[in-house]
Amino acid sequence: MTTVIIRWLSSDYVRCVSVVTENAPSIASPRKTALRPLALPAEHGGWSMLFEPIVLGLLVAPSPAGALIAAAAVLAFLARHPLRLFVQDMRRRRRYARTVICAWLALAYAGASATALFAAVTMSGSRILLPLLAGAFLALIQFALDLRQRGRSFAAEICGACATATTAAAIAVASHRSWEVALALALLAASLTLPAIVFVRAVLRRERRTTTMVLHGAAVIGAAILWQRGLTPAVAIAVMAMLLLRAAIGLQAKTTPAAKIIGMREAIAGAAAVLIIAAGYIS
Repeated sequence: MTTVIIRWLSSDYVRCVSVVTENAPSIASPRKTALRPLALPAEHGGWSMLFEPIVLGLLVAPSPAGALIAAAAVLAFLARHPLRLFVQDMRRRRRYARTVICAWLALAYAGASATALFAAVTMSGSRILLPLLAGAFLALIQFALDLRQRGRSFAAEICGACATATTAAAIAVASHRSWEVALALALLAASLTLPAIVFVRAVLRRERRTTTMVLHGAAVIGAAILWQRGLTPAVAIAVMAMLLLRAAIGLQAKTTPAAKIIGMREAIAGAAAVLIIAAGYIS
C-alpha cells in the first residue's frame, strides 16, 4: 500500500513538473544592444554623396566657418539614422532596447550639429543659412520618404543629392565668396552626384538609361556655361565629359558587376573628380 502511494505521488509530481516546464514562459537572456549599427549608418553611397560637396567647398573656399558648416552637415547626416529608427519604433508603438539609445543618439548628434552651425553663423553671418535652409527642406522630403520605406526611390535619392550639394554653396558663402561662385559650386556638386546615382541605378536595375545619358550630357553643358561665365575652370568640362564617356561604356557592358564593386568605383571616380575640379580652381 505504501509503495503504491509513493508511486502515485511520484508519477503525479513528474506530470506536474512536465506541465509547468512546458507552459512556463521562456525568459530570454539579456543581450547588449550593439551601439555601432545605431550610431553609424551603413550607407556607403550616402557618405560619398555627403563628402563630395563638402570637400569641394573646403578646397575651393576654405575658412574656419566653412569647417564648422562641414561638421554640422556630417553630424546632421549621422542624426538621420537613429532618428529614423526611433520614429519607426514610435509609429509601431513598440519599445525596444534600441529605442531609447536611438533617441539619445539623435539628440546628441542634432545638438552638436546645431552648436557647430551656431558657431559658423556667429563667425560669418546669417547669410549662410539660405542655402542650408533649402538643403534642409530637401532633406526633410527624403526623410519622409525614408519613413515610408521609399528611401531607395528615385525621388528620395535625388532630394538627398541636391540637399548635400547645398553645403558647398554654404561653405563658399562662409568664405565671403560671391553668390555666383557659391551657386556654381552647388551646381558642380549636383552635377557629380545626380548623374552618378542614376548611372548606378541604370547599371544595377537596367532602368532609366536614357535619363542617365541626358543628365550626363546636361552636366557637360552646364560646366561649359559656367566656364564661359568665369565661374568654373575649364577642367570641369573635361571631368564631366569623362564621366559621360564612363556612363556610355558602362551602360553597354553585358555583365553587371556586384553592387559593392560599382559603389567603390563610383566613390573613387567622385573623389577624383572633386580633386581635379578643385585643383582647377586653385591653379
